Amino acid sequence: MSTEVEETLKRIQSHRGVKGVLICNSEVKRCGQCPPQALLSCCCCLVGADCRRRCRRYQRPTPSATVQGVPIRSNLPAEDEQTYSALVSQLAMKANNVVRNLDEADELTFLRIRSKKHEIMIAPDKEFLLIVIQNPNLE
Repeated sequence: MSTEVEETLKRIQSHRGVKGVLICNSEVKRCGQCPPQALLSCCCCLVGADCRRRCRRYQRPTPSATVQGVPIRSNLPAEDEQTYSALVSQLAMKANNVVRNLDEADELTFLRIRSKKHEIMIAPDKEFLLIVIQNPNLE
């Protein structure tokens, strides 16, 4: 990665309350075995989920593939890295679909989710997702 990206990641990580920073790919493709409508209704057709299992809805085996939500760079523990990248990349894709359905010329630029314990900030790009997890209650 370029020095500019490294410096930006260090700057983000240095903020108080930041639990982790994660960069994952956001490219979306079907596994190749399921029909096109499966993208909207069958989570195993996206690689963020385990694409090795059977597509329950369409009863076809899905091959192993690496497409969406694959961690590229992270300072999170491996288990958290996989969980956040898989779930958040699917959420970002769905949020972008909502924005596109409301206005076809529009696109998602930032998504912020806050719970009692964490705040997740998502900055989607054409190729990558930047995910920042922080504790908003630190003072």
